[in-house]
Amino acid sequence: MFMLLAAMGAAHIVRTALSRGSVTGRDYMMGWGLSLVAVTAGSFASWRQTMLHVLPGDKGYGSEMFPTRYQFFYDVGILD
Repeated sequence: MFMLLAAMGAAHIVRTALSRGSVTGRDYMMGWGLSLVAVTAGSFASWRQTMLHVLPGDKGYGSEMFPTRYQFFYDVGILD
């Protein structure tokens, strides 16, 4: 989601260039500012998701997910 919001900043610059024929410095700053805010929010969201699984005593989600996710391949005999 945040990657799409970051692309909206560049889309703002392109839209301005196509509609007006020229892009001012203010339009560039607005577009790249929008992208910078979206990238910062996305990095915070990624950091938060990572920190949710790094608590002391937490088993994480790997051992919980892999046996059920690849159960078909174990049953068929592809994985041993």
